[in-house]
Amino acid sequence: MSATPVTRIAWQPLTPRGVAAFAEASFDRFQLVKLVAAAFGGFSVAAFLWLTCSPVIVETIEALPDTVRLEHGQLKGLEGSVLRENRFLSLMLDPDTLEQAGQTSDTQLRFGRRSWSFCALRTEVGQYVLGCADFPYETDWNIPLGRPALEPWWGAWHGMVFAAIGLAVFLALLVSWVLLGLVYSVPVRLLAFVVGKRITWGGSWRLAGAAMIPGSLLMSLGFWAYGLFLIDLVRFLLIFVLHIVVGWAYLIAAPLTLDPVGPKPGLSLGGVPTVGPPAAPPKNPNDSKNPFAPE
Repeated sequence: MSATPVTRIAWQPLTPRGVAAFAEASFDRFQLVKLVAAAFGGFSVAAFLWLTCSPVIVETIEALPDTVRLEHGQLKGLEGSVLRENRFLSLMLDPDTLEQAGQTSDTQLRFGRRSWSFCALRTEVGQYVLGCADFPYETDWNIPLGRPALEPWWGAWHGMVFAAIGLAVFLALLVSWVLLGLVYSVPVRLLAFVVGKRITWGGSWRLAGAAMIPGSLLMSLGFWAYGLFLIDLVRFLLIFVLHIVVGWAYLIAAPLTLDPVGPKPGLSLGGVPTVGPPAAPPKNPNDSKNPFAPE
């Protein structure tokens, strides 16, 4: 006897059974859950950058002299250095001692006379500096960087900058889930076939896409914890690795909770119609002996 299929309502992709429910969910319900998860991810990244970067940028702009500018690929008009930082970000403008500058923040943007660099977990090993990438200025750049130029621009556009970053993350998540769903639908279908679980190709795509959502939610929570300085950069990077592993774990666990493949009614496991004993003819009520009936 085949097992009775379990009716599943797809509403939360937080457990293996919850992810498996999306294999039979409607396309609209699946898209709604993806939109909510992607919106939370984009908002989390935008809020993280707002909390960690915006205060340092404002303080740096307020400390800049009016004469700072990029002219023909060189930083000019700055005497001495400007440094503003918090635990996450350090902004430094120093045209003279860029190579000797240290790093106390997790990340650092450093602007020298002819180039700028980005550093994360900067480490010096002998004469080598690890964790930094250096980029020269373009020779045709002529950009005013003084406070009179940057302060009104940042005041007018900083909200749009963070909103654009959040929107970019939102769209990137949606596109990545579609593509990863196409790629991972093949192993999901194969695993379901091996363990004898029922699923279609469309269901495999929806299940694979839903399996990516728990890892994304974990990464979003990691951004909040890091932005509020509850964890350091090393633990944040560990969460980044774990969010990938979590997606793979759901890809394996969710298909195992699907309904098993069973025979259709009236068919054997081989698809051959079942043959049973012949049914008894219907009983005629007049066949029974009635003592009051006429002979």
